[in-house]
Amino acid sequence: YQEFWKFTGDAFDRALKFLQQAADITGDNELLYSSMALIYYQYVNTGLKQKDYITKALEYARKAFGLNPDSPTAHHVMGVIALHIDGNPHEAVRYFKHALVNDPSLQPPLISLIATYGYCGKISAAIPLFEKLITVNPLSLQRYYFEGFLQFYDGNFNAALRPFKHFYQKDPGNPINFFYAWALAYCNNYEEAISVIDTGANSKCEDAQFKASQMLKFSLLADKEKVLKLITPNFQKTCKREGALSYIISTLLAFLGEKEKALDWLDNAINKGFLNYKLMAEKDVFIKNIRGEGRFKKLMERAKYEWERFEV
Repeated sequence: YQEFWKFTGDAFDRALKFLQQAADITGDNELLYSSMALIYYQYVNTGLKQKDYITKALEYARKAFGLNPDSPTAHHVMGVIALHIDGNPHEAVRYFKHALVNDPSLQPPLISLIATYGYCGKISAAIPLFEKLITVNPLSLQRYYFEGFLQFYDGNFNAALRPFKHFYQKDPGNPINFFYAWALAYCNNYEEAISVIDTGANSKCEDAQFKASQMLKFSLLADKEKVLKLITPNFQKTCKREGALSYIISTLLAFLGEKEKALDWLDNAINKGFLNYKLMAEKDVFIKNIRGEGRFKKLMERAKYEWERFEV
């Protein structure tokens, strides 16, 4: 699981090698198959690979289900695929809840359920799960990331800075520090935000979130040409299938005054399950340029409808 969080092709390759070596020793194993499925998914989620690796992820998830139809780890993998590949947070929540039935403290599905509620603006549902995460693993560095994450997606950008900073100081090369830089930018600390991004640029991470951080940097530097050049066909394919990444692209393009492109990406974000209505409609400072647009208002009508009916 540590390799999963490193967001590099080398880390994923190592993880698969170790898992395969273990499988060669143990034979059929539910946990090993589920873990292999999760790594194959992560190749696609980060944009390092594309659709054929999802086929591999599903293949290994099916192997795990074949050994145990109630496999919590396999249900977790299916949940992250539903959320980040299929853009279906409703289905993702069902998978994560199923994974937690027999062990409510199992960290991977617990973390994924927290993230799903955060993305969808259901912060009150995420808080008790976050409190459980702290109880389960009080020394986990991820607790600081998710504390900032929930504050951020609740629109409390200043409150998100302290826990994000703590995570950043412990793991400065991790691409999820993009959120710390984003929060800094929302608090008008552009210079510090760029410094955080440049620190991460010295790591080996090549994932889509790392590329999004470069987009944020050049947006803050008002270099629209470089921002648009970063939206390569492969990067676009990766972001288009994922609601949260699509939303990030939308906010940056709105910030730069690319209104129609921003609205296109916002439309896709909502279609792919990004339902955080209050963040979009009221709190996000980067999309204020498009809030007056008629198309934006129609999108918010749809987002509000979906958000209000989202089951937790």
